Amino acid sequence: MFSGQGSQYFEMGRDLYDADPDFRELLHTCDAHCRRLLGYSLLAVIYPERKKPESEPFDNLLDSHPALFCIQYALAQTLFRRGMKPDLVLGYSLGEWVALAVAGALPFADALESIVNQAELLLRYTEPGAMLAIMAPPEIAEASPVFRETPIAAFNFRKHFVVSGPRDFVQRVQAHVRQEGIAHQMLPVRVAFHSPLMDVVEQRYQDLVGQLHPRALRFPLVSLAHSALLETLPEHFFWNVLRRPVRFEDSIRSLDAGGPYTFVDLGPSGTLATFFKYARHPESESIAHPILTPYQQALANLEHLEGQL
Repeated sequence: MFSGQGSQYFEMGRDLYDADPDFRELLHTCDAHCRRLLGYSLLAVIYPERKKPESEPFDNLLDSHPALFCIQYALAQTLFRRGMKPDLVLGYSLGEWVALAVAGALPFADALESIVNQAELLLRYTEPGAMLAIMAPPEIAEASPVFRETPIAAFNFRKHFVVSGPRDFVQRVQAHVRQEGIAHQMLPVRVAFHSPLMDVVEQRYQDLVGQLHPRALRFPLVSLAHSALLETLPEHFFWNVLRRPVRFEDSIRSLDAGGPYTFVDLGPSGTLATFFKYARHPESESIAHPILTPYQQALANLEHLEGQL
């Protein structure tokens, strides 16, 4: 499973970078591509010389987009080198790009360049946005007019959803849920993904991704934008990933009905493994394993997973 925007933070994967030579080598290879595209080392941004305060968000899209892509791609290749290969790949928003590269549908360099171009496009043409995770049933969004300009961008599990929209409207929603005593978290994102603010770039974005020529998937893709297991990519796939809401719970439950599976979370925060525990059917025999977490246990998690598999 590959996660999307909101799961990134400075120093993500640092313990595995220090301890595992394969992961470190793969990240340096990724960074060489980033230097050509960005003009600077992305690793120097992820692992700064001076440690960033924990309160400082990693929210520059030109850095966070390729950083999330490279960390997860390098981790997947590390698993491959250890003999662990998936039956399926699952992508959450930006994670669908990582999944496509890992599944061989897009060359790494093409996918990386495309998401950098996507970031530049969104920063240039869309108005400032925000995304807010809310720990409550999504029905509350129907009960208050304060949600009118902030559509639901992600349905993660029964009591966890994300709204997205113009920054000032999201801040009003934040004030509302705070007043109601509802737990919430503003995501480290300056762009309102999966919202009508994306519509201004639709034609430009379609022109951008129209230059790609995806190959056959080596592993079927669980697409959360399509709530489906895909053997081939449907028309307007890339636009749907950017614009449609993410449906994690529906997709997990549908997939898990044919399980049991071992779900391996390759995101930097272990977020999807946590979501899975709440989204799965109560009688599910599937299990989820995170590898990277903010608690610096990656090598132990990786070796534990390898032993179990």
